[in-house]
Amino acid sequence: MADDPKRPPVDDSATVPVPLVDQPENTPPPLPPSPGSAEADRWFDDAPTRPSALTDIASSLPPRSGVLSDPGTLPGEPHPPPAAAPTAWGLMGLVAATALAVGIVIGALIIRGC
Repeated sequence: MADDPKRPPVDDSATVPVPLVDQPENTPPPLPPSPGSAEADRWFDDAPTRPSALTDIASSLPPRSGVLSDPGTLPGEPHPPPAAAPTAWGLMGLVAATALAVGIVIGALIIRGC
C-alpha cells in the first residue's frame, strides 16, 4: 500500500523494541525464616505418621454442637417418610400480584400513548 500524499509521514519511532521489565540493580537479600517455621515443619513431617497429632491442635478448634446435619439411620431402623416441602403460597401470590400490577401499568401506558 502506497503512502497517501495528503497524510503526514508515519513516525517509526513507536516501533522501536522496548524492554518489558527493567532488571533491578540491587536485589535485597531474602528474609530470614520465621521463628516458628522449624517447629511447623517438624509437626507437618510428624503428623502423617502419628495419629494423635490431631489431638495436639484439638484445643484450638471451635467446639462442635454434636448435632449432625444428616443424622442418617441405623441398619435395623425403618426409614422415615420424606418430609413434605413447605409451600410458599404467600410468596407466589405476591409475585403474581406484582406481575399483574406491572402489566396493567405497562398496558395503560401503551394504550394511552396510541
